[in-house]
Amino acid sequence: MTKDYLEEIQCPKCKKRPKPSGWFSFVSWYCDKCNHRFDTFKSHGKCPKCKHPHKETMCLTCEEVSNHLDFYPEYRLVPEKSIPKEVVKRDIFTQQRYNCPNCFSINFLKLIENKESESVYVCINNFCDFNLNTYITTSHKFLSLDVSYGGQLWLGNNNKCNSNYDSHVNTVCLECINSLKISMLPLLTHFLSCEWGACYNTMFDKAIKPYFDDIEILKFFLKQDIIFKSGTYKNRNGYFMYDELGRYLSRIKNSGVKYFVENEFGYTNDNDAWG
Repeated sequence: MTKDYLEEIQCPKCKKRPKPSGWFSFVSWYCDKCNHRFDTFKSHGKCPKCKHPHKETMCLTCEEVSNHLDFYPEYRLVPEKSIPKEVVKRDIFTQQRYNCPNCFSINFLKLIENKESESVYVCINNFCDFNLNTYITTSHKFLSLDVSYGGQLWLGNNNKCNSNYDSHVNTVCLECINSLKISMLPLLTHFLSCEWGACYNTMFDKAIKPYFDDIEILKFFLKQDIIFKSGTYKNRNGYFMYDELGRYLSRIKNSGVKYFVENEFGYTNDNDAWG
């Protein structure tokens, strides 16, 4: 953030910029948890002493409380309806909004490649450094993260490697399998909301069950409040779950995922008629 960073910030309600007050040479707020005085905009809402994050901030001019991120005009959340077409041409975004565990915004994630060419999901808030690294590389080119019927995910070097639907993947091609694993977060999200039985089961049997092996993706996914079906509960570690989802996850082939699901929720596929 630049030296005159306050010029980039304004209250979303009164449109005034925060200014130093009294004999302090900086703008100051008190931490809700430890009462430490600090500049909330220099630390992006996180107390530098106890690390407590503040989702909301009170304007010192109008004394109205707003979402902390709304004070940054250039980094407001993407509109609810859609992502602009001109942005999609440059970047690949998820179709679903997620809760960022770092800055607490609820927004789309962007899929990027790091310097090691690994595919990484990052928060689109420019002030946030959250990232969810898949640690997977692929030579295939992602076109979108639209895993709904008719959506095209990636493009390979030949017609056999064009993914037109989440379960129609060339499993002979390692790059296709890697691309499928990279897109597992949107796949899980679509699986959660899908109400078409044939699609639901095929997606799980052909894509999720044999290839899902990333526990960090699973942990991130299970802390999203998009999991809201009847019987949903939150366990001691803050993960959401309901019975049908637990039974499906217990059938995943990867031993690490199976152990996590059993350890966290008690679901096991031993002698389970689901197969």
